[in-house]
Amino acid sequence: MANRDENIIDALIKDPARMKPEFITNPNVDKLVAVVLRLAMENGVLRDRIERQEQLLMHRDILSAQDYDTYEQDAETTKRSQGENFKLIAAIAKDLC
Repeated sequence: MANRDENIIDALIKDPARMKPEFITNPNVDKLVAVVLRLAMENGVLRDRIERQEQLLMHRDILSAQDYDTYEQDAETTKRSQGENFKLIAAIAKDLC
């Protein structure tokens, strides 16, 4: 059963036309699944990268946990971050269309 489910998930992720598994008969549900999968993938990648960066920086005594807790980003970084957030939202909106 798990292998079958993994195959369906792989198909949803890799095939832009997305095959329709038996449990997804409504096109709107298919779009919602695509959005959820995109967010889950983005979140997983980001969590892994952040964890690795934090561990490397703390292990090398470059930054401490307190440095992370007290950091406030500058206006340029905030603007760039907001731009990246907009791109993600646009990609999600495209999945819903």
